[in-house]
Order: sequence, then C-alpha cells, then structure tokens
Amino acid sequence: NVLASSVRVCVRAATMVSPFHAAFEKLIPPLSSGTHKGQAGKIGVVGGSFAYTGAPYYASISALKAGADLAYVFCTKAAAVPIKSYSPELIVHPVLHSLDEGDDATDADAILESMHDTLEKLSAVIVGPGLGKDPLVWECVGRLIELCRAKGLPLIIDGDGLSLVTSKLDLVKGYDKAILTPNVAEFDRLWKAVFRDEERNEVDKGELEQRKTAAVDAHADVVRDLSRLAETLGNVTILRKGPCDLVSDGKTAFLCNEKGSLRRSGGQGDVLSGLVGTLFGWGVSMASDSSAVRDAVQGSGLSIATACAASAACLARHCGRAAFEKHHRATTTPDVIAEIGPTFHSLFAGASKL
Repeated sequence: NVLASSVRVCVRAATMVSPFHAAFEKLIPPLSSGTHKGQAGKIGVVGGSFAYTGAPYYASISALKAGADLAYVFCTKAAAVPIKSYSPELIVHPVLHSLDEGDDATDADAILESMHDTLEKLSAVIVGPGLGKDPLVWECVGRLIELCRAKGLPLIIDGDGLSLVTSKLDLVKGYDKAILTPNVAEFDRLWKAVFRDEERNEVDKGELEQRKTAAVDAHADVVRDLSRLAETLGNVTILRKGPCDLVSDGKTAFLCNEKGSLRRSGGQGDVLSGLVGTLFGWGVSMASDSSAVRDAVQGSGLSIATACAASAACLARHCGRAAFEKHHRATTTPDVIAEIGPTFHSLFAGASKL
C-alpha cells in the first residue's frame, strides 16, 4: 500500500449506492408532522465584520437550506444590520467587539455570558466566515471555542477561524468533534504551524487538476500529508478543499472527486461550511441517541465526523454542478444555494420521505 499503514482511503461518491451512502442516510433526522421547531438542528455561525457580511449569511442560509431549523449569527455591531437585511430567517446577535469599529476593549466574560442561553441550544457552531482578524474579536472567539469544547459542541472551523486556530493550535488539538475546512493555502499554513520547516509532498495546482479524475493512488502523497496533520492535531477531522476534496481524521481518509462548478465565485466555501454544520450537528445528535446508527456509520469505515464532512463535500459539489449547468459563466453563490434543497432530495430521497 502506498499509503501509511494506519490510513485507509475510502473512495465514495454521494450518488453511489454504497454502504457509506446508506450509513450516512441514517444520520439524517426523519421528517415528521410530530416534530417541533429546533429538533432538526440549531446552527450557530460566529463571524461577520464591517468588511465581510456575505460570508456568515451564506454559511447560515446554507445550513437552513440543508435542513437545519434555526440559524444564529454572532457578529460585530457593524455587520448586524446588513446581515439582518439579507434574510428574515436569521437570528443575529451583534455581540463581538472590534477595534476596527471603535471598541477599545472587550469583556470576553460578559460577551460569553450573554451568549450562554443560546449556546445551550445549539447543535453545532461554525467559526470563521467573515470573522476578520481584529484582535478583540480573536480574543473573544478563542474563549468561545474553548467554551464550545467544554460543552462538547461540534465545531466547524473555516475562513478566518482557521487563521485564529493556526496561531493557537491548542484551541482544537485533540478535539474529535472539530472539523477544519482549509483550502490549499490555508492547509499549507496549518502544516507550517505544526511541522515548521519540514517539507511536505507539495503538488502544484496544475498537477492537482490533472489528478482530478485519476485513481486514488495518484493522490497518495497528498492524503499521506493530510492524514499525518490530522493525526498530529489529535485526530481532528480535516476537509481539505481543492480540485478534489480530501477528508481525513488521521485514521481513515476520503476522496471526493465529483464534478462541481467550473466557476469559483466567492462564497462557495461558506456554503460548504454551512452544509458541514448541519450535517455534523445531525450526525453527533443521531449517533448519541442511537447505538445502531452509530454502529452503522462506523461499520462503513468512517467516523461520524469524516462521514459528515465527506457527505457535505459531495453535496456541495453536486449543488455547484447543478447551478453551473443552468447558469454557466454567470454562476454565483446564490445560484448554488438555490440548488441545495433539490440536490439534497435527489441524493438522499430515502431520508426525505414523509
């Protein structure tokens, strides 16, 4: 085997009739007239600043479109009104303090206390979309990540949240309910933060594109590095975005090379983080409620986190492809979001029956 002996590469696509696909469907909460608001998930998105208001909107609305019942956005004051204006579906809390917006200090304890009741309700927290790099924001969000860990909340770290985590690796190290979603550049920065000057199996973008439809062995060097990084970080799950999406928790790995959109408009990574948030929230909840569900997923060779991350990656690619086939060069992120409902139903119809 060209891979490290501890790593199994599981090539699965969301459209395939496979043990993995069937196992993931068990993590999707059934639709029923007897359920009440909130049972299908309450997702928190921590992000949104003066310059970046679209990212937290895209992440939170995507979480809702995937099937979560409620979405909460925790942002700075300057971001709140724009985000509220994008959709009445979102519950927006302008609690983060920012030097860029005129705040001269932050009382992290008071902010976290104001968030306490809402955090108790959440099924997953997405940290990073539009967060920015303001030091007051980072101080508070670092404390928030620690609090979420203490509560056992599923965490998805994306965008500027990855920059924060890269500067303070202990925030996520060893937490098996964390999923990191770096692109190629963000992955490289994580690697350097962990392994310093040690070289990794570098592959340029052109070669990655050539490997896109190749057999899994063609990705062995990249998967080896991904799995090593995930293992060194204490078996957190990493979803490395790129021409092919790769997922690993250091024990198993997953390759998603489904066709996606040929347009890379801004915001598509935020859509993915929203999908991961909803699916991971479901996965943790369903697996904790049912040993049969937990055993079915683990029997497919993946953990709950890797199964949810890989499924979200495949779902996002299908949504992107569906949008591109309709809009071609004009495809933008709202077009991708519009495809989440129909695409989810087509891929997981068995879990959508009334």
